[in-house]
Amino acid sequence: MRRVAFWSVVLVLAAVVPAGAEEGKIPIFEPTVITESGKYIVTRAITHSAKIVDIVGTGVEKVEIDLNGFDLTLTTGMQSVIEATGLKRLVVRNGSLTTTGRGIRAYGVIGGGGELSTEVTLEDLEVRNGTEGLRLDDVSTFAVRRCILTNQSREGIFVVGAGSSEPVQAGLIESNVVIKRSNVDPIDSAIRIVDNNRNITVRDNRVDSATSGITVAGTTSLTIERNNLNVGGTGIFVTNTSNCQVRNNVAYNTGTATIGLHLSSTESCQVTDNVLSEFTASGMYLVDDSARNFIKHNTLNNNGEYGIHFDGSTSTSNVYGGNTGFGNVGAGTCSPSGSSCGTPGVCDEASNVSSGGNRLPGSC
Repeated sequence: MRRVAFWSVVLVLAAVVPAGAEEGKIPIFEPTVITESGKYIVTRAITHSAKIVDIVGTGVEKVEIDLNGFDLTLTTGMQSVIEATGLKRLVVRNGSLTTTGRGIRAYGVIGGGGELSTEVTLEDLEVRNGTEGLRLDDVSTFAVRRCILTNQSREGIFVVGAGSSEPVQAGLIESNVVIKRSNVDPIDSAIRIVDNNRNITVRDNRVDSATSGITVAGTTSLTIERNNLNVGGTGIFVTNTSNCQVRNNVAYNTGTATIGLHLSSTESCQVTDNVLSEFTASGMYLVDDSARNFIKHNTLNNNGEYGIHFDGSTSTSNVYGGNTGFGNVGAGTCSPSGSSCGTPGVCDEASNVSSGGNRLPGSC
């Protein structure tokens, strides 16, 4: 009788612990509000008409969520599948989110002196549909790695700094795929980072059928490298940024895309070894006080206007050399203020410096 009683207790305890829960992790098996630090694990697929995981961060130091390969589905509305507000550290990994709104939105903590103090890591996720795949607001550091974003109508990955407050200290967006499936309008902006950031790296991402590939505004110390971008608007757009490296990217147009690489109000950037092809305007376009940039060893092919276009009298003191390409049409208006518009395939409306070796057949 004692043996029977013992096994009865074991069976009761086993029924209380949801299948798939790991020792030391708190199971999530229904829509959940998290108010305590801890490691959490999803133990089954969940479908709901409102937020599925709501993390209320007042006093919460760290939350880790393992989706455990399961899918969380938001069926209606513009909310987020997972939303986090005000905690110090958030990690979400290993599963999928299907949404009519956002996949994940995380709001950071802004201290009394304007400092940011929230770290976010998102990795090995797939986010399907909705308006924004992954959105981070006012975080101090972030890493988004190995995620797949499909069929968002606005942004795949969207990072918003704190504006005039302390800037984002460091960020990494690496080895992600942002893609439009069939019969869906192009994603508006695959990767977008705005408003006061520094030490940002965007590396080894693939974008397929977005209006804009990578957009970065208001950043100091930026690296954009080894990305492959199929776009219908602008491949890479960098504005109000200084001290950047844009290198070894491939951007091409299979629709009506306008510009391969657009620099606006950007200075002291090294732009090297990029391939920019088939754009309806220019392969590379510098405007609005974009100065003291180094444009070297890029390949610019079959663009509707120029290989490189320095627009206006204020984009000066840029150095370009060793750039090559073919089939650039040379259409459009080129009105140089000086005599430097003489390199084939380059429209220079200001006083920039050719360091030689440019082989860009075409016409100013």
